[in-house]
Amino acid sequence: MSAYLDPTGIPQPERRKQVNLRDIFDAVVRLVEPYYQHGTGLNGHSTDFWAAKAIREAYGDLSSQEVQILTSAAARYCREHGVGVAPR
Repeated sequence: MSAYLDPTGIPQPERRKQVNLRDIFDAVVRLVEPYYQHGTGLNGHSTDFWAAKAIREAYGDLSSQEVQILTSAAARYCREHGVGVAPR
């Protein structure tokens, strides 16, 4: 089992159960980032459907649950890191 270092430098066990999704997460964020850019929504609605479709097409071996997990995580990442957020 892999481990990571916490902020104090102490090794901790890996909590993630689906490491395969973590391995492709950065590529998925780059893939769906355009769907979360400011002004790309459909009449003010989310573009999660299109982001999930892009993930499904790029990674056809993933289950629907894995696609949903990646879509939700990528959307959260984009919100929290300012991707697609309108300038204030």
